[in-house]
Amino acid sequence: MVKLPIIVPAGQTLTLRVPPTARAIIGLDYQGPTDPQYVSQAATRASFTACYGRFPTVHFPGRLLLARRVCDIPLDWRYGDQRGRLLLSFGRACRR
Repeated sequence: MVKLPIIVPAGQTLTLRVPPTARAIIGLDYQGPTDPQYVSQAATRASFTACYGRFPTVHFPGRLLLARRVCDIPLDWRYGDQRGRLLLSFGRACRR
C-alpha cells in the first residue's frame, strides 16, 4: 500500500485509470470506508471533481494497492481535454 493523495483545482475533474496490463499489479482505493485489502478488490478507475468553495484546491485522500514491488507500471490520467500516462515505480525493483 502506498498513500497517494490527489489535489485538484476547484471546478476541475481528474480521472485516474489503471490500464488492463497493470490491473493485477496495482489498484486504486479512493472510495472511503470499503478498505480493500488486495489489488483484486480495488478500483481500476477513480474520478475526482473539485467543487468551488472556500479554497482554490481540494484534497482527496487515498492510496494505491500494490501486489508486489514494481518498475514502470502505467497509470493513465485525464484532466479536462488532456490525457497522459504516468510510469510509477515502487520498491527496489528498478536499477537506474
